[in-house]
Amino acid sequence: MDQRVSRMNPFGEIVRRSTPMAFGSDCMPFDPLYGVWSAVAHHRIVPYEAIRHYTQSAAYAAFEEAVKGTIQPGMVADLAVLSADPTTIAVEKIPEITVEMTIIDGRVHDR
Repeated sequence: MDQRVSRMNPFGEIVRRSTPMAFGSDCMPFDPLYGVWSAVAHHRIVPYEAIRHYTQSAAYAAFEEAVKGTIQPGMVADLAVLSADPTTIAVEKIPEITVEMTIIDGRVHDR
């Protein structure tokens, strides 16, 4: 039984092997922050890696890594400003994070 449980939800092992993998929110879970929490709490992935799979890896999967997925000069400036840093707070607090504002096409949208 313990061996079978240890093989469930192997996303952490997939990440450690540097296998390309993209997360998305067009299916369950619909909220990317909930998805980050789920990846951390259930799949043994650190928050930074979960966020990277929603951003940089998702752009790679869409063949758009040259224009989006990271924050740097020349890239599309679509991003969310969060109420807390999911890489530093307690895992159980990640679902409580709210989006304070978004920046889409360089325009600020307050929440």
